[in-house]
Amino acid sequence: MLETRTGIILRSRKFGEADRILHILTRDDEMLALKYHGIQASQRRSQLSIQPGNMVQTVFYRKANENIFSIKELSLQKEIKIQGRYLDLQRLAAILALVQASAEPSLSGLFGLCSGALETLEADRDSEDAQWFQNLLGFMIVRIQKLQGMLGEVHQCSGCGKSLWDSEQWPPQLWESSYWNEPELDFLCEGCALKEGQLAARAQTLHAVWIYAAARMRFSSFEKSLTTFPTITGPGNTPSLLIRSIQHFLGPLKELRFADSD
Repeated sequence: MLETRTGIILRSRKFGEADRILHILTRDDEMLALKYHGIQASQRRSQLSIQPGNMVQTVFYRKANENIFSIKELSLQKEIKIQGRYLDLQRLAAILALVQASAEPSLSGLFGLCSGALETLEADRDSEDAQWFQNLLGFMIVRIQKLQGMLGEVHQCSGCGKSLWDSEQWPPQLWESSYWNEPELDFLCEGCALKEGQLAARAQTLHAVWIYAAARMRFSSFEKSLTTFPTITGPGNTPSLLIRSIQHFLGPLKELRFADSD
């Protein structure tokens, strides 16, 4: 039967002599693999319309017992303009690879998270500072884990439930020492950490505050809030540790490469 869906192209790869397989995340958070017949040999259809990151509307044939469906029509709805520098393309590939790794089974709200991340990348494409991207990637990891139902209450000790700071006050003024159970996104209070033979530190709780904020704020508001905690916004702190946790909760993601591959 014919169906019409709007979604974001996460990946485009060659298939046979002239076809391409498009992996598309739809508005209703469904992950589709669609075959676009003859697109590589076509003189009439635009190759730019099927670039990863673009939002497209597609009409396709859905058949039972098939994993890849055939496109009848495809039209470009919104082109994401992150072109030029190699670093910009790496950033785009990283976001799309992370979303694709999270999309099976599909998660409610993943499309909104992906579209918001792409808009942020597009707006900041001329930035020379890589820290905003580290913040964005770490933010997405937290939000995806929240969508998966795997993010606990990081303002509390995962062992005894003791509050690490007053969550009713934002930003928190005082906080307890804790130990981060990396790569898990949970924390132990000083007493529970000692039982595990680990040393707690107040600096570790700042990481918990970072994760707590990322789970509850829009990215623009979240990034502004980081100025309240300047000790955790530098390279090598929370974002880098969060990125290392990809292997733990998203499964094997051996490399972040260009989403458009031969």
